[in-house]
Amino acid sequence: MKPKSLIPHDRGIFCPKCGAGTYVYDSRPIADGIRRRRLCSKCQFVFVTWEIMCSVPPIPKDELKRVTEMLRDIADQIENELK
Repeated sequence: MKPKSLIPHDRGIFCPKCGAGTYVYDSRPIADGIRRRRLCSKCQFVFVTWEIMCSVPPIPKDELKRVTEMLRDIADQIENELK
């Protein structure tokens, strides 16, 4: 069964059978991500990967400002020690 079109996918996903590069054969959304059917470019092995989407809660501005200032102080201390 030959797919209509193969989409090269360069995220370092290699065939679990022979280790060659793979192509995305089919993509479908799932509840919390994407299910991709992949095809090996060498041995034609078909396998599935799941990409799960996760969200990171936003950092409050005051917390971000505090951490940024702390990192600047640390950088200044290191810079002074190197002089």
